[in-house]
Amino acid sequence: MASRSMVVTSDACPDCVCLTCHVYAPTDHDERENLLLKMADWSWPLTDIVVTGDFNSVQSHKLDRYGGLRSGRPKSAALSYFTANMDLEDARILAKLIDENSLL
Repeated sequence: MASRSMVVTSDACPDCVCLTCHVYAPTDHDERENLLLKMADWSWPLTDIVVTGDFNSVQSHKLDRYGGLRSGRPKSAALSYFTANMDLEDARILAKLIDENSLL
């Protein structure tokens, strides 16, 4: 697996440290599950982490581009484990909550 890294700094907050990890998960189910399980168990640094990319899976079929016509189970148990283990939130879910709360 190729490895690339980049450090980004900003004058707005020179002391802030945030790790950004971009993922392009395999389309093959077993390879994808293996990658996500390995990532969940990595020794991540103790800093804010933003994970972006194409996971080739969804946490909620309602967010899938094909709509919510499938079962309520996540397509990837490893994706659910990864996000729970890393204490991550899907930005689209958070944006929906913000929109709903702004109506109050």
